[in-house]
Formats: sequence, C-alpha cells, structure tokens
Amino acid sequence: VWNFGNLSMNFEVRFRIGAYQVTRNLNLIAGGATLVTAPTPFTAMPGTWVLEVAAILHHDCHPENNVLRETLYVRGGIHDSSWVRILMPDTVDTTLFTPEVKACNGGINSADFWCALSIYDSVGAPRLYAESSQVMLNPGDSTDIEFSPTRITEPGAYLAVGFVRIESGGWAHPDSQYFWVVPGSGIEETANGEWRKANGGASVLRRLPPGAVAFDAMGRRVVNPKPGVYFIREQPAFSDQYSGTENGARNAVHVRKVVLQR
Repeated sequence: VWNFGNLSMNFEVRFRIGAYQVTRNLNLIAGGATLVTAPTPFTAMPGTWVLEVAAILHHDCHPENNVLRETLYVRGGIHDSSWVRILMPDTVDTTLFTPEVKACNGGINSADFWCALSIYDSVGAPRLYAESSQVMLNPGDSTDIEFSPTRITEPGAYLAVGFVRIESGGWAHPDSQYFWVVPGSGIEETANGEWRKANGGASVLRRLPPGAVAFDAMGRRVVNPKPGVYFIREQPAFSDQYSGTENGARNAVHVRKVVLQR
C-alpha cells in the first residue's frame, strides 16, 4: 500500500473473499509504502473466488486506485500430486492373476475418486482389459486397490496403464509399465536358465543359445533382439547333426518359438 499524498494518513485496509472480510488499521507517512497482511487467515474452499483489497480513505482525491481485485481458483481434493502406481501385473504366467494399483490422495481435502487400470497388447491396441474402482482417501493417505482377476493366454509383452479421474471428469496422472506373460503350468528350469513348457509351447529364454538366429513374426531377421516373442533357428552340434544318418538331414536345422526376457 502506498500513500501518494503529502501528509501522514491513518486509514483502513479491507480484505474480502466471499463472506470472509477483515480489516487492518494503518498509518503511512507522506510518500511511504508498506506490505499489509490480513490479520486472520482465509480458509480455502474449492471453487472460484474474487479477492478484493481496498484502502478505505475518506475524502480521497483519487479513489480510482484504492481497490485491487484478483480471481482465485481453489482446487479440491485431487491435485496434480495425486497418483496411481501399478503393483501388478509385473511378470505373470498364463494362469489367472489379479491386477493391483496403489492410489494416493495428494490433495488438501479428503476425496472420493476413481482409479482405473487397462491392459493392452505390446503395441498399445486393442485394449484387452479395463477395470475401475472408487476409493475414499484422506489427504496424504494411500491404499492398494485390487481389480477383478483376469488371464492372458498368449505369452509375450503387454502394456498396463493406470489412471486417476480428475475433477474435470477426465482421466489423468497415468502410470504405465510393460510386463511379461510367460507360459503357465508344466514349466521346469534347465541348467542353462531356460524355462521350457512341457506341452511344446513357447520357451522362455534369458539369452539366445550360441549360434541361434532370431526372426520376428514377419520373418525378418533380428540382430540384437530385445525382450519379446521370436522364432529362433538353431544349428545342432556337429556330433548331433550327423548322428544316425549319412547326410545329416534329420537334425540339420531346428526352428522354435521363444519368449526372450532379461
């Protein structure tokens, strides 16, 4: 607040926000200025408010500069700091599993809001699973939410995405992660760290066997394969290649489907 006059003045500064109204008495010398703080706090409630600050000075020669107005936007319980974190799925097999997220209310008020989880194939579409759940949380609290059990029967890489419903009605604050579906029952571990499905399905490898060549689903060779589903072509060992035959045709080349993971 400034005193643009040539005399010291006593006056009031009034703060008003809706039903909230307080005043503070002030004395300023000619040409003086000071920072004025309201004597009591305003309890913020969600909504749009007009803040009005006025210098009450009777017989002021220039009253047009005595009032300042600003618009305040007070948000509710769900703030940008509210979030979900995916707990499950991580790595699952082809049997039933229960998707789960951790939800947190990072706002200033208790809030009743929705969390959701969707699962997509590895390229983001189509959506294979979608569930949502409503939760009530106090400010700063978090909870784990379990959704309906589901299963994915085809081994490979998939994408899980979690969301929070915000006050505007949309979904935001996502958390996402890729996860692996590995073959289910009938699995045993070999000495090479390889998991092989007993019924002849895809094997899960931590690394390609020596001399193996990987191909994608389109038949294109992959030089440095990342985690995913591939077909690999293997050349048998020399001793196996010619065992039992003259020309070695029986065991010359072996092709199989694998899931490669790190």
